[in-house]
Parts: sequence; structure tokens; C-alpha cells
Amino acid sequence: METALPPLRYAPLGKNEIRVLRISDISRPDAISCTLLHRPRTDADYIALSYCWGDPKPVVDITVDNQRLGVAQNLGKFLQSWLTTANEVHRAKCLWIDAVCINQSDVEEKSVQVSRMWSVYENAGLVIAWLGAGSESTTTAVHTL
Repeated sequence: METALPPLRYAPLGKNEIRVLRISDISRPDAISCTLLHRPRTDADYIALSYCWGDPKPVVDITVDNQRLGVAQNLGKFLQSWLTTANEVHRAKCLWIDAVCINQSDVEEKSVQVSRMWSVYENAGLVIAWLGAGSESTTTAVHTL
């Protein structure tokens, strides 16, 4: 019998910290397993993701620190795509993803972190803009450009 994982409980952030996500098991894009790490806000050794949250339902469950976190389907698709298409150097880096790295249930933390998002993107080593999963027509459009 498989035991359900408990919901994610966030450790509090220090005054000048952000959380970054390290994907623990890159061999299973169908079962995303991650660890949250605390880093100084000015640490550029992470990749920031800019994306559209999209419809919050249906939810895709990912495992973070052996706990369950539901994320929007668009983010789940990004993580699966990341694991199958990113090169080894990028997959080894930590990711900053607002829906995961900011405790969305903590109004005070969310307020502070959202007001600092500009610096998160500014200090990132790389920023990725995820437009969503591709289709045959988007592949044709990119090749046409």
C-alpha cells in the first residue's frame, strides 16, 4: 500500500533569502522530485522561470522535500519538458519558480517576496520564458522565423 505524502510545509526564509528548487531525480520526468534550498537573494547560481500560471486546475503533484505540492498543469509540463530537453549543465542548476519558491499560503511572505521579484530575475544567471508546450503549428512558426 502506497502512503500519501503530507502537504509541503515551508521553512521560514531569512531576511535576505530566496528559495531555489533543485530537481533531485532527473531520470523520472513523470515523477518530479525536488529539494528546496535557501540562498542569498544576490546568489546568481540559479535559473529563473517566467511563465503563465494558466488554469490552476487540474493540478499536477510534485514531490518537494518528501512532501507533496500541487502545481498548475502548465508548470508540471514545463518541469517535464525541462528534464527531457535541457542540457546537463542547465539541469544541474537550481531553478527559481515563484509558484514553488514562494509560500503561496503565507500572505506576509508572499507580499515581501513578490515585491522583490524584480531582483530575483535581475540576479538570476539565466531567465527562461516558458510559453507553454509546443505543438505542430508552433514548431512550424519557429522554423519560419
